[in-house]
Amino acid sequence: MRGIGTAAIILIVITVVLDIVNTVADWTVGEAAAGGAGDIASQAATVAALLMLLWIWLVAYVLAGITFIVWMYWARLNSHATASRHQHKWSPIWVIVGWLIPIVNLFVPYATMQDIWRASDRGQGTLALQLRPKSGLVTAWWSCWIVSFVLAYVGARLQTDQAVWSTLSTAATVAAAVLAIGIIRKINDAQHSVTEPTASPAPAA
Repeated sequence: MRGIGTAAIILIVITVVLDIVNTVADWTVGEAAAGGAGDIASQAATVAALLMLLWIWLVAYVLAGITFIVWMYWARLNSHATASRHQHKWSPIWVIVGWLIPIVNLFVPYATMQDIWRASDRGQGTLALQLRPKSGLVTAWWSCWIVSFVLAYVGARLQTDQAVWSTLSTAATVAAAVLAIGIIRKINDAQHSVTEPTASPAPAA
């Protein structure tokens, strides 16, 4: 599972870097348009380059998303080593389906991640899974993810100040990415420690 987690981290970083590049491009193109700079040919070349960059970002985004979900699925299965599968509120299939269904994807991925985090902590002893404390790290990650989505949606609907909305959304995305990487590393370490008798419990969030 560490290999999948590492792959997810790498793809997340690539996606975030491309997101930042796209945001910088939004400002550059906006300033050029406002100043009426360049001829039609150069403007067309710029648009083509931006579209190519957008497609590259989209591919990286999809790959990162798929890899992250696969990692979540395996982390969910591995968590059965420290908590009964019957204690989880959502079955393993919801780790995947929960991301795909509109409205449901606003809360199920968060709930399943919280359960994965809590179930991975063998330091909780026999305490029932749903009674274990939730992770502040997971809550912060999901909050930043939702904020990023809302800002991008609002910016697309308003069709004004695109660079500003893009910057705000990217800032939230970067924060969510950093937190997601932290979650992957901490859960991997916690689950790996199950096979090591002297290892410490999962780090507190």
